[in-house]
Formats: sequence, structure tokens, C-alpha cells
Amino acid sequence: LKDEIKQKKPFSSIQEECFLNLMRSMSILEKPVLELMKTRGTTPAQYNVLRILAGADESGLTCGEIKERMLTRVPDLTRMIDRLLKDGLVERTRSQHDRRVVHVVITSDGRKVATSLKPELSGLHKDMFSHMTDSDLSKLNALLTKIRHTE
Repeated sequence: LKDEIKQKKPFSSIQEECFLNLMRSMSILEKPVLELMKTRGTTPAQYNVLRILAGADESGLTCGEIKERMLTRVPDLTRMIDRLLKDGLVERTRSQHDRRVVHVVITSDGRKVATSLKPELSGLHKDMFSHMTDSDLSKLNALLTKIRHTE
């Protein structure tokens, strides 16, 4: 990592090096995904919402439920939902049991966007990790999970 980022001084700690290594890796892995999403007029966060809604049942999910399932934090999920609504990719419906509750439901166009991106993303993921064995990837997954669950 030191060579890649042309750092002359040693890292202040192994923890700092790990953190920066994760950031650098994510930046490199994210680039082709961002480029693919851009060609489809969407963002990774918007695709994540569509992916979440595609996996939900027919009644959809509330914004709170979507937020809990997001891979990354989104500062203004409501505004993003508004954009997806404007693009015809989602709809809002009121709960029949409690009119105060609003569900977001994926439309057929939204499902098409999510479905069409899935094989291309899968191909990107395979390419990104093609130099690693399944054993390496299992270990990496376990370590990344351990990072997130510090309890």
C-alpha cells in the first residue's frame, strides 16, 4: 500500500494501514461498478434500493425498512425514492391497515433495471476476484464480517 500511494513515512499503526488498505481497495473495486451504473443512468445506491425492493414481497417496504437493508448509508433516502418515483421505477402505496404507513413498491420498469444489471455486475464481480481462490474469498468474507461485528 505504501508504494501504491507513494507514502514515504511508515503508517502510524497497523490499524491505520488496514483502514487505508480497505479504503484503497474499495475505491479500486468501485470504479468499474460506477462506470457500469452510469451507462444505465443509475447510481449504486439507487440500484441497491431497487435490488432490495425486488427481493421484498408485493406490499413493498417502508423507507425505514429499506434504510436498514442498505449496504451504505444514504443521507436522504426520501429524495432518492422521489427520483426513482419520478423515473417510474418505484411507486408509493399507503398501508391498508394503517394509513400513516407508506410502502415503496418496485414497478415492472424498476424490476427490469435491477434484473438487467444483475448479470453484468456478476461478471464484474467474477473478474474482480478471479485471481483469488474460493478459500481466499471465504477467509476475506469472514474477516470483513469480523470487522463489522466488534462485539
